[in-house]
Amino acid sequence: MGATYPVSVKLPQPEIISTSVVSPSEILVRWHDPGLGEFQQLDSRHYNIKYHKHQHRGHRLQVTGVKDTSAVVASLQSNTTYVFRVKAVKGQDSSAWSETAVNRTYPVDTFVHVEATTMTSTSIVVAWTLPRKHVNASLAYIIFWSEEQQEANKVKVSAEARSHLFDNLTPGRRYNFRLVSKATGDGIVSTATVSTATFTDRPSKPPRNLKLEVQGQGVARVSWNPPPARKRHGVITQYKIQYKRRGSRRGDVCTVMTSRKPLEYILTDLEQSATYRVRVAARTVNGTGPYTKWASVATGGGRGSDEDVDTDGRRRASRKSRKGKRKGSKHRAGSASPRPTEVISTESVYPGIPENLHVFDVTSTSVGLRWTAPAVPECCPLVAYRILVQDMTVNQLERDIVTGTNTETVVEFLDPGTEYAINITSFNIRRSSEQSPMIYVTTSPAVSPVVQAFGSTVLVGGRANLTCIVRGDPVPTVSWYRQGMLAPFYEQRSFNMLVHAQHDVMVIKHIHLAQRRIESHLIIDAVQLRHSGRYICSAESDPAVNTTVQLHVHALPRFLEVERKHAMVNEAAAVSCVVSGVPLPRVVWSRFEDGLVFHEKKPGSRVYVTSSVDEETHIVNKTLHFSALRLSDEGNYTCQAKHGEYSTWRVVPLTLEVPPPPPVSNIQALAVSPSKISIVWDDPVDYKFPITAYNIIYRPGQSRRLRTVNTTSRRLEIGDLHPNLTYTMSVRAINTHGVGKISPQVEARTLPNTDLQPANVSAVALNSSMIQLEWEAPSHIDPMYIQGYTIYYKRMNDSRSEKLFLAGNRNKQFLVGLGQEDNVVLRIATVLTWGQEAPSREIRIRKSASERVPPPAPRRLVTTPSTNSIQVSWRAPVIPAGRTDMQVRGYKIRYQMGLTRRFPEKQVHVSGRLLTYTLRNLTSGQVYRVMVAAFNEQGDSRFISVTTRTKDIGPGPVVGATTTPMSSSEILVQWLAPTRGHVTHYHVRYWRPGKRDKQSATLYIPNTQYIAGSLRKYSKYRFEIIPYNNQQIGEVVVVYASTMIDRPDAPPRKVDMMAINATALLVNWEPPLKANQNGPISGYKLVLKKKAGKRMASFNVAGARRNYTFKNLEPGTAYKVRVSAMNLRGTGPPSPWTMERTDKVEQRPPASPAAMDTNVTSSRIHVTWKPPRDIGVPVLGYILGYGRYIPEVYRHVLSPDTLNFTLTNLEPDTGYIVSVRAYNNIGESLPKFVVGRTGKADPKDLPINIPLKMKAVTLSASQILVTWSTMTPDPKNLVTGDIYFLIRFSALEESEYKYLNTSEIPVIIGSLQAGTKYEFAVKALRGNKETDWSLPVYNNTLQTVPTSPSNLTVTSDPVTHTTLTLTWIRPKTTVNEFLIYASTDPSLTIRDWDLTAWPGSRDTMRVHKVKPHTKYYFHIQSRNSAGTSPLSERVTFTPPEDPRAAPSDVSLHPLYGHKSTTVEVTWSPPDVPSSPIVNYVVLYTTAADNTDTVWQEKTEESLSCLLIGLNYNATYRIKVKARYSGGVLGPASPILSYSTLSYSDIEKRQLGKMSTDTKPATSPVTTPRSGHVAQQTTTTLQALDVGVYAADTLHDIPGQQDRSTPGVRRHHDTQLEPDATPRQTNGTSEQLHGKPRQPDGTSQQLNITSTFGQLEHSDAPDTHRPKTLSPQYITESTRHTTVSPHRPASTEQSTESPQHKTASPLSASSQQRLPPSTEQSRQVSPTANDQSPHRKQSTQHTSDETTNRSAVTKQLPEQQTVTVSPASVESSTTGRGISTDTILVTSVGQPDGKIPRTSQIMLKVTTDVTQRVTSPVTPHSVDTDSAAQ
Repeated sequence: MGATYPVSVKLPQPEIISTSVVSPSEILVRWHDPGLGEFQQLDSRHYNIKYHKHQHRGHRLQVTGVKDTSAVVASLQSNTTYVFRVKAVKGQDSSAWSETAVNRTYPVDTFVHVEATTMTSTSIVVAWTLPRKHVNASLAYIIFWSEEQQEANKVKVSAEARSHLFDNLTPGRRYNFRLVSKATGDGIVSTATVSTATFTDRPSKPPRNLKLEVQGQGVARVSWNPPPARKRHGVITQYKIQYKRRGSRRGDVCTVMTSRKPLEYILTDLEQSATYRVRVAARTVNGTGPYTKWASVATGGGRGSDEDVDTDGRRRASRKSRKGKRKGSKHRAGSASPRPTEVISTESVYPGIPENLHVFDVTSTSVGLRWTAPAVPECCPLVAYRILVQDMTVNQLERDIVTGTNTETVVEFLDPGTEYAINITSFNIRRSSEQSPMIYVTTSPAVSPVVQAFGSTVLVGGRANLTCIVRGDPVPTVSWYRQGMLAPFYEQRSFNMLVHAQHDVMVIKHIHLAQRRIESHLIIDAVQLRHSGRYICSAESDPAVNTTVQLHVHALPRFLEVERKHAMVNEAAAVSCVVSGVPLPRVVWSRFEDGLVFHEKKPGSRVYVTSSVDEETHIVNKTLHFSALRLSDEGNYTCQAKHGEYSTWRVVPLTLEVPPPPPVSNIQALAVSPSKISIVWDDPVDYKFPITAYNIIYRPGQSRRLRTVNTTSRRLEIGDLHPNLTYTMSVRAINTHGVGKISPQVEARTLPNTDLQPANVSAVALNSSMIQLEWEAPSHIDPMYIQGYTIYYKRMNDSRSEKLFLAGNRNKQFLVGLGQEDNVVLRIATVLTWGQEAPSREIRIRKSASERVPPPAPRRLVTTPSTNSIQVSWRAPVIPAGRTDMQVRGYKIRYQMGLTRRFPEKQVHVSGRLLTYTLRNLTSGQVYRVMVAAFNEQGDSRFISVTTRTKDIGPGPVVGATTTPMSSSEILVQWLAPTRGHVTHYHVRYWRPGKRDKQSATLYIPNTQYIAGSLRKYSKYRFEIIPYNNQQIGEVVVVYASTMIDRPDAPPRKVDMMAINATALLVNWEPPLKANQNGPISGYKLVLKKKAGKRMASFNVAGARRNYTFKNLEPGTAYKVRVSAMNLRGTGPPSPWTMERTDKVEQRPPASPAAMDTNVTSSRIHVTWKPPRDIGVPVLGYILGYGRYIPEVYRHVLSPDTLNFTLTNLEPDTGYIVSVRAYNNIGESLPKFVVGRTGKADPKDLPINIPLKMKAVTLSASQILVTWSTMTPDPKNLVTGDIYFLIRFSALEESEYKYLNTSEIPVIIGSLQAGTKYEFAVKALRGNKETDWSLPVYNNTLQTVPTSPSNLTVTSDPVTHTTLTLTWIRPKTTVNEFLIYASTDPSLTIRDWDLTAWPGSRDTMRVHKVKPHTKYYFHIQSRNSAGTSPLSERVTFTPPEDPRAAPSDVSLHPLYGHKSTTVEVTWSPPDVPSSPIVNYVVLYTTAADNTDTVWQEKTEESLSCLLIGLNYNATYRIKVKARYSGGVLGPASPILSYSTLSYSDIEKRQLGKMSTDTKPATSPVTTPRSGHVAQQTTTTLQALDVGVYAADTLHDIPGQQDRSTPGVRRHHDTQLEPDATPRQTNGTSEQLHGKPRQPDGTSQQLNITSTFGQLEHSDAPDTHRPKTLSPQYITESTRHTTVSPHRPASTEQSTESPQHKTASPLSASSQQRLPPSTEQSRQVSPTANDQSPHRKQSTQHTSDETTNRSAVTKQLPEQQTVTVSPASVESSTTGRGISTDTILVTSVGQPDGKIPRTSQIMLKVTTDVTQRVTSPVTPHSVDTDSAAQ
């Protein structure tokens, strides 16, 4: 025997492979394994990953043993393309390698995020981050930055840096930044360009082209152009114009504010024949820029003066003007004689001495002086005053002050508590006066400063304001320090940035000299936690006074870590919540669903909380612990952090896992058809957790390929199986927490689907009209699957077969009545249980004598195939001579695709004259089997067959062809297989259009992608994808793609450098060749260095530049430069070094600065200038000097980069001479002078008040006009041009405000919501000052016409369906009310519908008491003050009928006779209750109708209710309702009426005067109840509607007066009706009192009632005292009948009277007619005959027939026997249908074993035979003791 080798089974190939880049060295690979099923549940298989570099297939790597369907492949090279494949391995089996997936790793230090953030108006911070697990191989970072449309610069940053600050930028300009990482080698990574703009600032340049033009008398036009765009530093909002008349006093300047457009202004009200000087300044939201130079205009009809201003500040006449003056002077000299010279005396030019010098204010450091101006000659006006201040303590000059022409000044900087002598001198342009008399003054002693400081508490990100108020004389200088730091904080943010590296800190000071007080505010914007701490407010004095304040910075709670938790049931688990905040927040754990709060651990706690606190990092870690998890613990939990009133939370889901289910039990499988197997099983044993699904795993035979299917039930039919094949199946349970173990395998074999036709079929013609059929059951299938057999038969010439179905497993059948000598075709089919029929071959029976046979088979069958058709040809069969019956009638062609029965067989019939036929619509490239047979009336011939194949066709075009550039030299081409035709391989061709570099590749299926490599960079390629089917070529698909941009391959060309002067070099170059650029050139990189030195600088310029100028170089020095081209992918190689030397210069001092200008305020002068024009002379710095009327009293040495300086703490309204010099090592330049005069006290320093009288006026639905008024402290200085306002507004329901800046009053605020109430407030701002918010005002915008409500929905009450609920969605506009229209007739006009107005704040309404099965129609409208919306769409609703039912069979039963005041109400439960019934409610009232009726209620849980104490002479209406679960009452039963006794009836009963002829009253109408109708033969005492009363009055019976109270009767402690006469029902009052006599002479002894009554004895000797007999006794006594011993046996038979046909109350169940003789000779009881007092009277019988009275006996508990027998008195019947009977009740008893006793009583029973429906008897207990007496 040969060896047996194991067969390796192929596992399914992994699918859907995808990759994603994780880092420069990691790629995540994912795939899907079809063998794991839908849920991808892993088993013992593992996976291998094969990968290699693209186009480096020789070196392949693998990752093996991966247990999951994803893995991270590490240790890859950065910026490299990799190809991946995956295969599955399980034991010795493995799958094929999957399709490839391609991806490329990140480059080294690829930047994940780069951000540019504006810090100030001149600084921007650029920050970046690196990817996860980055390998920092950067040598440095280079930031290329440039202003928009300007040349690029670059900055080199260290490799450890992650941010860089750019300062000294231009305000209000946008800047672009690009970050480049320079790695070792040639690795360069660049980010995309990010941009941001600096904050705006005040303009740095004045307006340009100032022009003045006289328009008329006193009118001049001023026009100008805006400042240069780069110098505006923001959007120009206004222009400030200042003008003054020449010759006016200094400071007499008029100021006008204009809008930004138009750029002109008209000056009016100017004086005639005067010259005015005008200047203009631009203004942004940040402040006012510098002014233009003064320009002059003459208003006397002349033009503006032809003066201009030289750069050194000295005025000169233009050449034309000087020439004109010179000519004019000659003309005047020649035309007129000279005038004599005017002589002025020397004494007349001296000014007078100032008088009345006195002191008006004295402080510790200053003295205020006033004096009277002296007399001044007309020729020589006064120029200034000189004040000499002498310190008397040291006898030396302290101050020498020169002032202007003002007669008041303040001498400052004096010593406290010191005596000074002061005099004053005036001088003019010629001379000075003598000194005034000396005055003496002593300054106040110094007052030590008193410091008050206030701390602050602020949130992170807010603004902190630390306030320090210092009072002292002199006013001290206040400084702020951080505790532990030496340097103070400054007022300028830039200084704080330089000293403290904090740009968000500044100091604001407010000095109040009059109060000797200074307020200093330390402002910190965007406060962070690091700002928290102690700050020192220091008042400089001797010694200094310091006060420390605390800045508390609070941080709102912030979640640092909230983990999601997955845990196993019955195990311990913990969920952590880490929160940071200052101060430490309060953290609370609670359950999200019900808000249950968890606390610290307590004894027995299963769920508790632990916490840990880190004071240094301000972190709280709160952990929620579960000692043993339960399924109920699964859900969401809330971790809430609280900080005061603020709270935040995070919802943490807790997902629980349960143990995987064990194997299912009792698994069984059974085949139900050839393609289906039914499998059933039970749940796992002792598994208490829920199971959500089941996974059925099956495989056919010995195949290793498993198939799975899921279901949620415990039964499944598996379909699409192969017939007659054994399948192995197993089941495993699945829930949301895991997959269970696999159950034991079961096997089942599908049923066969072949050879199922009946076997051994035979047909025998028994006679001319009968055929016998016999067959056998198929042997390949169990008989249980055979449902029966179907016999198909027909005559040969019939077109339709008859069918006969035989159920069961029969095997014989007779066919009768087929006709004589007919040819019959028979066929038997097996009918299977799954609906399939398996027919046998046809059987033909010929009944004639001669036999006919089918024709022979055709010959020489030939096929000619094409792509989708086959031509079939054959030759006709050979017919024997003389056999005309074998002639061919036609041919049958059968064909089938394939050689198995997988595809259906098709058949075609052709005429017998045809010998060829074409089969069409076939599949190309497939094998077909073709069979042909001849046929005639006798049957078919034998089939001949042939096998052939159709031809293949060429494939169609590929689908979805796409191209993706992978790099600068690789392109990925992908496509899908063609939808038409078969494909064996693909051919890919590609080349650059117009080039001869064609390349190609061949790929075999299933590959549908190709990576074309070694391509030209930044080039366009054409790709052709051609599918092939072996040698047949398919259609071509063409796609295009371009490779990516790469850094240039060559340096710039023609690089040249030349010297411009001693400090500048010009570099020129040309770009690289187009073929070497590899993309658009975005810029050039220039590197400059000295010949023998290191690299000095690197610059980036735009790609359009072809030259660059290096400035500020050293004279006579050799420099080298090289240039590199750049694009988006990086920088190309540099050009060779190019060397050039700067020119040498002569050693001399620099020239004077150029274009000096000033900007003047009341206390400072801002000076700006430009460097000297001679750039060849180096400048080491500048010297700025200034003095009052004397230049260069004070000097400041500045750096060479400083081109502006601000002189502060200057005296207001004072002239200063300012000079600027440039200097170097050789010397200083000539000074550049400018004269400036400080202005008067700046109105900006004046306090501003809160806006008042604020109003808000509504204009429209979206606009509100806001206006207010302002006030300034000094009405004379009403300057508001520098004040702007901030408006705060919001809707009342909104939580955030909106803000608007404005400088105009009023303001229209638009884009508001209609119909909304808004709040408005305003504050004023000027410089750094701002007021508080004004009092808010409110107003509403106008409403707009609302839209219709949407989604109108109608629902009914699910319990009663009598209440409808209307809901709708409110429109977004304001709605005052809704209009709801309702109608049941849609044809009515809308105004005729029912209208309901509903409040606009609600969106639901209820409609009550609607009718069931009635269609209701609804519309709805919205309405407000603006109008009404259109009608909504009509909504229709038909309420169903109320499912609740009312109690049925309600009846009323008076307890004490007719019209009793105590009545019993009984009922039956509802027929079909809609829900469980809780109890019943009986409602009754005396009201006549339902209008505003107040019903009295009584609740009962049983089916009866007793109404006691009803009013006399009243009619009650009574109904019953059922109360269902939920407290809902159902509908009411029909109302019944009940009337009580009237007062007249009571009075008549008491007097006993009721007439005999009175018609008996009837009982109240009751609702019939089933089983309560009296039957003819079964009427008992229980069904009587009569009463039981005493025959005589109580005083007629001895001994009764002391036993009963008149008017009151008691029975078993039951209170009867007081003062009520005995009730009658079917008798009369005379009968009650015993007055009438019976026809037989007997008196009526007693009436029996269905209520309480008494039975009284007759006067017989053997009777005893009356006994009380309850209705229960009577009722039960009638159930057991015996023959009375006192009655002859013949009395048991009686004849039936017509009047008593309905029922006699005492008749037995079967009544018999008595013979007349027996009736006449009836024996009378001696006791009755002797003792009756009325026995002698006789009456006539109203009927010849009497009722048989049967004896009734009751055996009492004490061995007492009560016998009720007919008495000797005959019965009588009145004409009104009233029957009266007298009966004898005999009681025989032996109580307690004593001697028996016998008692007898006479009873008279009155029966109303006309009433069939009687009131029932209320059961009561039997008084056995009384009965025993």
